[in-house]
Amino acid sequence: MTDQTGPSAGLLLKIAQQDREAFRGLYRTVSAKLYGVALRILGSKAEAELTVQDLFTRIWLHAGRFNPERERGLDFLICMTRDSAIDRRRARGPVPADGSGAEAAFMAHESDLRHPEGLSRVEPRCAQAITAAYLGGLSHAEIAAACGKPEDEVRPLLHDTFRQIASVGDLKDLPRVVVPSDDCSEDGLLAAEFVLGSLNLEERRMAQRRQANLADTAFATHVTVWRARLAPLNAAYAAVSAPDLLTLIEARIFGTPVAVQQTNLKRMGVAMFGGVAAIAVVAALTAVAVRDTTAPPELYAATLETHGDPLIFAAAWDPGSRKFEVLRTGGTAPVPGKDYQIWLLRADGAVQPLMMLKGEEAVTLISDIPRDAKLGVTLEPNGGGMAMKPSGPMLLTGKVQRL
Repeated sequence: MTDQTGPSAGLLLKIAQQDREAFRGLYRTVSAKLYGVALRILGSKAEAELTVQDLFTRIWLHAGRFNPERERGLDFLICMTRDSAIDRRRARGPVPADGSGAEAAFMAHESDLRHPEGLSRVEPRCAQAITAAYLGGLSHAEIAAACGKPEDEVRPLLHDTFRQIASVGDLKDLPRVVVPSDDCSEDGLLAAEFVLGSLNLEERRMAQRRQANLADTAFATHVTVWRARLAPLNAAYAAVSAPDLLTLIEARIFGTPVAVQQTNLKRMGVAMFGGVAAIAVVAALTAVAVRDTTAPPELYAATLETHGDPLIFAAAWDPGSRKFEVLRTGGTAPVPGKDYQIWLLRADGAVQPLMMLKGEEAVTLISDIPRDAKLGVTLEPNGGGMAMKPSGPMLLTGKVQRL
């Protein structure tokens, strides 16, 4: 299946192969549209800009998840943007549901919008509110205010609407998307609300965990189907000229130019500290390096040391930017022919390679570090790239802690 939304799909496939020119091309092609999505949902330029920066970091990391047989390139990107923006909207607390915002008035050109089949059967005011819920990431309370109904009637209204949408059509545009037999089961309707964006933060987190669970393929299929069904609404998002964020995004992913390549950790003197002090300084400097103060980042850190051993490492990870920094704060360089390698030691005993530390410090992108996992350090031969299994004992370990 070819890309039906311009060059987005082709660029995503190239980015999955780590093509930096394709990454820049994608930014130039779709950043205004995606910024418009984030701005529409968040109503804040500062938050929209942060969302776009986080989004393109995720695109670089996860472009390989795009499947052109199951969805269009631009729809995939808008879906990622909506998920990030709605998470931010839910995390910042309730938005006053007085029905007076842009969601209630909606858009002047709504009559020209291509709606999912089935909405035409719903009371016009409710269909308008449901459409606005998708475009604005509205909660149940906000949907109730927009359509003038009690909040306890919103979920039954949504579920009835979903059943009507599901009863019409078979996704002819995406023949590889197979509608499950239990399409409107409890799980199917939960997936529909997740895609719509109406779930609260706790419900969203639960749905996201299920979607990411490789053993729960049925729920992921429901999500794919409802994304395809509601995707026609994506056309209503307006492209909005955004500040040029590409330099910041590339610095976050690929590192700053050589002249300032050293991380803030070293330049600000973390090597003077060890133990708990190293954790605190790493956390503070990582916050300055990768986040705007508008939204305090969730940070994880670890100090790797053993009693009486001068060799010490400080590590910090920001799950928002996925930036993982390690600095050797004490001890000597490895013996010739070897480098220190950092490992993730999972609670189930699995050992995962994270990075080779060629020198005193290194920065990379890590998709996930489970809470309460441990980090470890070994010495590995430096001639064949990163080792997949430790060749010797862990020299040091340290527990990952949330700060």
